Parts: sequence; C-alpha cells; structure tokens
Amino acid sequence: TLKSSHYIFGRTRWDKAAVKMYAPKAIYLESKEILRKEFYESDKWDYSSCEKNTIFVSQSGYPIKGFHILLEAAKILLDNNVDFKIKVAGANLFEKTIIRLNNYDKYILKLIYKYRLKDKIFYLGQLNAKEMINEYLKANVFVSASSIENSPNSVMEAAILGVPIVSSNVGGVSDLISEEKSYLYQADSAMMLASYLLELIETTNHSDYRYKYNSPKVTIAELIE
Repeated sequence: TLKSSHYIFGRTRWDKAAVKMYAPKAIYLESKEILRKEFYESDKWDYSSCEKNTIFVSQSGYPIKGFHILLEAAKILLDNNVDFKIKVAGANLFEKTIIRLNNYDKYILKLIYKYRLKDKIFYLGQLNAKEMINEYLKANVFVSASSIENSPNSVMEAAILGVPIVSSNVGGVSDLISEEKSYLYQADSAMMLASYLLELIETTNHSDYRYKYNSPKVTIAELIE
C-alpha cells in the first residue's frame, strides 16, 4: 500500500521513517491529529481533586496494548505493599461467560488470579468522550503500555488534559509527550513501569516536581528549597 502511494500523510518520526524506508519515492506530508472537541473544552487535571493511587487504562482488549505488562508491574507494586487500584475502560472480563472469552482474555484472567490482583482491577465498560474525560481527571496517573503505536489518541487525550502519563517508549510516542512532564519506559520492562508508577503515586505534586527536576535553569539551591 505504501509503495503504491504518491502522497502519504503522517504525524511522527516513526511513520516518517516507515515512509522513507518502504516508499522512498512518495511525498511525505505532515498532518497533525485533531482530538474530539470535548477534550479541548474540558477542565484540566488537578492533583488535589484526583483519586489518589488510581491508575487509569483506556484499552486492554488485545495483546499489543500491553495490559499483561501492566499486570506484571502491578504484582511488583503489590509485593512492595503499595496501595493502588487499576481502572480499565472496556468490557468486564469478570462478567464474561467462558464462551465469550478469547485467548488473550483467558491469559489476562490467569495473570490477575495468579498475581492476586482481583481486588485491584475495576472494569468500567465502554465509555463515551465525556465519561473518558471524567476518568482521566480522576486518575492519579494514566498508563499506556503498548508494544507498538504511532500517535495514540489516548496519550494525546491524557496530555491535553494535563494528566501525569507513564507510557512505553514505542513508535511516535516520544514525539507527542516529553519526559519533562511524563515518564517513558522500555516497553517490555515491567520493573521500570512499576518504578515510575510508585514515584508518581508517592509524589504529592508530581507535575511540578517533574518540571523542576528536568529543567536546566533551576539551581541546586532552588531544588533544595
């Protein structure tokens, strides 16, 4: 498909690289993505009004979204006596009949029970834009654990609302958000994901903290203060 195209629109260095490698004769045009209008009109995230220790996930239904990696990270948190809960947009696996469970569903349920996470996982069902915004704003942190992405809507939605983000560093994600206000981790490293989640959960004003921590303009004296 790429090789037969004369003009290709893209948004990130990841898709630009794909065009360069697989369709070098095509003309690449940059085109930013527009989110649903509700996200531009919404209030912004505020630590004082979020549900502390709450992790929000927008998708978990198929393997490339990496929910199994998040469960491995959750086990690490649980083993370290960290208080947390994970809220997941999508169908409730606990309520599905066995005949409606696909292989990945079965694998996820196996991990949940193996890691003793049943009381930590809360499925929210299908959510519309306003319901999604409500969950973003209530979350302590948003997680995108995908093994492959280009410009994921969920990450952009969390970012425009100001929600603290922990995301796998895949595809074009690093073009959408910076580590100044977010954490990017190696996609298969549950340990790094757990570490960043713990840091955000334990920091009372983590957005401001991340900004000061990464800014070269801040002096040692200011950091001590």
